[in-house]
Amino acid sequence: MDSKLTSALTALSVAITLVVASLVLVGPLVAGTLAAISPLAFAGTAVDAWRRGAGAAHRMTEDQLVARKKQARSQVTCDRILASARAQFGADGYERTTIRSVATAAEIDPSLVLRYFGSKDGLFVAATTFDLGLPDLSAVPPGLHGQRLAEHFVRVWRPEHEGFNGMAILLRAAATHESAAERLLEIFQAQVHPTIAKIVSDRVGARAALVATQILGFAYCRFIVKFPALTAMGVPSLTAQLGASIQRCLVEPL
Repeated sequence: MDSKLTSALTALSVAITLVVASLVLVGPLVAGTLAAISPLAFAGTAVDAWRRGAGAAHRMTEDQLVARKKQARSQVTCDRILASARAQFGADGYERTTIRSVATAAEIDPSLVLRYFGSKDGLFVAATTFDLGLPDLSAVPPGLHGQRLAEHFVRVWRPEHEGFNGMAILLRAAATHESAAERLLEIFQAQVHPTIAKIVSDRVGARAALVATQILGFAYCRFIVKFPALTAMGVPSLTAQLGASIQRCLVEPL
């Protein structure tokens, strides 16, 4: 019994020694790990991460502001160039208008005109781009199609309309400059033809072309040549006569 007790006590002593040694060796590592994940340490890590994110967001915001300021300055410059170009194309025509004259009037370097528009032709296209804003006639009674189109074009063909200058420039230049004539054709094919196609069932191309002759002829004679009888005519009379002409183009046999 004594020998067995002695052996048991010896084994217990060894086990206790091993446990104590483990605590001595592993204890600091466990303590460090617990400290690392303590609430204060976690909070500090979260704050650091937030600060890094906030700093990046602040830098991003600054970059965006700088980009927006540059974009705004670019838009102002483009607007000045286009205003100068429209005035000169309208007054002097395509041939006599130059990149340098447009830049001088806009008080900028000519290189900026080329930077934004590429060439004189590119500038001309930008200066003469306009939207006719044609109404949807699909719900309008067929007998009133010509009247509605006439009412719309009489409103559009006024100097205060935003597209008036572009249209006037094209009308003046189309007779002598091929690019202007092509540009005018493109606009009417893209805008007038689809509108007419929705309300007629035959000879769409021919009818759209005939409508264009009424519209362009009216605009040219009233605003470019300025026939006294047309300039003196009131809006109701103009609308009625132009509407009747357009209506015939839409419905009479071809």
